[in-house]
Amino acid sequence: MRKLLTTLFTLLTLVSFAQPSKLLPAPKISTVVSTEIFNFGKVFFTVENPSQLQLIESLNTNTQKVKVNSFTTDVNASILIRPNFFLHANYYKETADKDSYTLEIKQGEIHLYYDSEAAAFTGFQSLLQLIQMNDEHEILLPKAHIYDYPDYSWRGLHLDCSRHFFSTDEIKDFLATMAHYKFNKFHWHLTDDQGWRIAIKKYPALTGIGAYRDSTKIGHFNEFEKGYEHQRYGGFYTQEEVKDIVSYATKLHIEVIPEIEMPGHARAALAAYPKLGCSQEELPVASTWGIFNEVFCSKKQTLNFLKDIIDEVAPLFPSSYFHIGGDEAPSIQREGCKHCQKTIKKHHLHNEHEVQGYILKEINQHLKKHNKTLIGWDEIIESGLPDDCAVMSWRGMQGGIKAAQAKHPVVMSPTTYCYFDYYQSDNPNEPLAIGGYLPLEKVYQFSPIPPSLDSSYHQYILGGQANLWTEYIPDFDQLMYMTYPRALALSEKLWNKRAPSYTEFLDKIIDHQLPYLESQGIHYSKAIADANFILKSDSMGSLNVSVVNQNPLLPTITNFRNISTSSKTNFKLTLPEYKIEDTIYLSTYAEGMEDREKEITIYLSQSTGCTIDSLTQPHPKFNNGGSFTLVNGVYGRRPWNGSDWLGYSGDTITAIFDLQEEREVYNLQLSCLKAEGSWIYLPEKVSVLGSNDKVNYHTINSPKVTEEITHVQLYNSYRYIKLVVIPKDKIPAGNEGAGQNPWTFIDEIKITWK
Repeated sequence: MRKLLTTLFTLLTLVSFAQPSKLLPAPKISTVVSTEIFNFGKVFFTVENPSQLQLIESLNTNTQKVKVNSFTTDVNASILIRPNFFLHANYYKETADKDSYTLEIKQGEIHLYYDSEAAAFTGFQSLLQLIQMNDEHEILLPKAHIYDYPDYSWRGLHLDCSRHFFSTDEIKDFLATMAHYKFNKFHWHLTDDQGWRIAIKKYPALTGIGAYRDSTKIGHFNEFEKGYEHQRYGGFYTQEEVKDIVSYATKLHIEVIPEIEMPGHARAALAAYPKLGCSQEELPVASTWGIFNEVFCSKKQTLNFLKDIIDEVAPLFPSSYFHIGGDEAPSIQREGCKHCQKTIKKHHLHNEHEVQGYILKEINQHLKKHNKTLIGWDEIIESGLPDDCAVMSWRGMQGGIKAAQAKHPVVMSPTTYCYFDYYQSDNPNEPLAIGGYLPLEKVYQFSPIPPSLDSSYHQYILGGQANLWTEYIPDFDQLMYMTYPRALALSEKLWNKRAPSYTEFLDKIIDHQLPYLESQGIHYSKAIADANFILKSDSMGSLNVSVVNQNPLLPTITNFRNISTSSKTNFKLTLPEYKIEDTIYLSTYAEGMEDREKEITIYLSQSTGCTIDSLTQPHPKFNNGGSFTLVNGVYGRRPWNGSDWLGYSGDTITAIFDLQEEREVYNLQLSCLKAEGSWIYLPEKVSVLGSNDKVNYHTINSPKVTEEITHVQLYNSYRYIKLVVIPKDKIPAGNEGAGQNPWTFIDEIKITWK
């Protein structure tokens, strides 16, 4: 297994000399004199705290040039690690309890001062990033002064081990890379519908039955025709293995927060103990993804079961937090459950949904006996927040805002910025992902504190974390591919509120951090090498195409089919040069990155680039490119990755197209997405209306929608065309998200005329 701190130095032989401004995350205060580089040769350490020896010994193992001299300074060249001395004392009064450190590098001296053990560790990571080894394996360092501390106390990564299982060695490797980039919270998702991953001695069937599923869905959830891989899959961690991982993380100053899902996402547990659910139906561990109706019942037997589990799990984790999930727990089975109906009556609840709040309040009281703070996903707000609990906001930031205003601790983890199971590129060669679109640049726009939150509540925002749900992450290489380099952007933004610009960040990771990941054998994403196609229009029936490379160090190679243009980076496609419905194929890749070739197909039409005078605003999470997305000639990818779609949640959608003059229109084509497993449904129907004065509209046609591509016959003369898209009322019973508003996703609208 790769050992943190013992192999980090291999990076330093691969990159040009690092500057403090190149450190990741960027420190608060740093100066460096890169022209003054000191050769430390054999380095000697002096430590005040014997626990620091583990840092030094790791360096010694790698370089064979380091000797440790505890509690002595009678050496010529030394690294002195001490709490609160000299330079650090100048800052300490203002930053007490901030885990701050000072790193000072002079001729023959390296001083690291700190105000906590965690600060000593993070300061040492900065030192590691600055070291360069020469051919004789001697340590070279620049003259430097760094003073630093984190702005947020919660800098986390989450890992779902239920959908796909990862070995203890793989988790340790994951933690090691986290620690190098100064993450300090590991949210370990241990139970869900597809597998129970932690041994509970009192209930052995949880792992004997619940840890294994008989088959696993092939392909994307919505690709029903692909069926299942009929092979037993699973695994679990013994309590001794859990202790070992927690101990390892503790040495890296990473706090491990367990998640035991309740009351929903309980299929694996109920497969082992069906009598604990509302339906009491005997069902297998789930073999596909999504949301299931099976939930833990509110009866005393079930509550005692959950409390027994807490009694075994809580002592394994020193963390003051215990995550209970609380998300996506349908109430439909509670309607026919005599125990839940009794709970509603006895505790004067208003409906079945509030039963979840009752269960969580019972669990919260039990967690307090273990000195644990309950933390759950933001759905727990809706069923009534237990006292003194914390909220992890994933459905945007609004839940976190509401919790902070109620003076509850909050961790921001919105899908918009923090769901690393989303696609990170619209390259068609990207591996299968759950959907969505979250490129590196978008992650770098994240700030845990929403601008709309009054400053008096900022103290309740602990920080943020990225979530790695593993439905489509089957192995460790894929896990690291989805995590890095996006985790580098998150590390930067969770450490320093005044993080460098995105351009500076990009330069830093290209020059230094990606070579480090390469040296560690980490299978990271190279989406940063992808060129983007930027589409704009200055007139109807035309497109201006630009090819923009995200990586300025790599020249872009662009290939064309059926295009005549002298430029490889900027050109215009215009009717009638290209016929109506002409298909334009473009592909591009960065030099040396042929495996990252990126293609785009443009379907040029009369209404490409048409002016949309009015459009119902899409949901902020799915508003990529605004209204032009609907007339840019590009259809969205399936399974959807979010970059070419506008998404609406339950809204009637209205769009008004200005055809510039009265035209004899004969067809409107609407392209929508059907992905019911992701709550994305075709609309119920559409209405097309026409006008010549933009005031008086006449209905032309109102067909039902039955396919992803809907053709609406028109045969009328109008200048303005109004399209009204009417969604289904609610998701039907028996389907994923039953009773909720369905999403409507639109990628392209075409209007043709004579």
